[in-house]
Amino acid sequence: MHRRYRPWHYEDRIQRIHAAMPTAAIGADVMVGFPGESEEDFEQTRAFIERLPFTYLHVFTYSSRPGTPSAQMPAQVPVQKARERNRVLRELAARKNTASRAVRRRHATRSHLTQISQGRTEALTDNYQKLWLQVRSPRIECSPPASIP
Repeated sequence: MHRRYRPWHYEDRIQRIHAAMPTAAIGADVMVGFPGESEEDFEQTRAFIERLPFTYLHVFTYSSRPGTPSAQMPAQVPVQKARERNRVLRELAARKNTASRAVRRRHATRSHLTQISQGRTEALTDNYQKLWLQVRSPRIECSPPASIP
């Protein structure tokens, strides 16, 4: 698809981000079924995704559009095969997402209150996870500021 980078460049950047910020939510768009994609190509893609610390994926299936260069390419991937590859990557993405959420739950994080209504408070964490907190008391008490000597 005429990308100006190679998989190893991409992998290096993702690993650097993860090393610097282990709880970062890292996502990617992945297309399956592009003309010429062999079983070996797909397996390399699946293994690549497996070893990287992705939090979420948007997996979509290539669909031929009349008049585009790719519509004329040889080795079109059968629709059923492309859909099966899509399913495999979505299942992998779901497992990775579950594992990532478990790791992030173990880390303390800051959150910002975004809404208070009907006994519940909505908060958004600094890594963009939405939380609902049950409000136990409608009264909020604040201590006066301590005097500074």
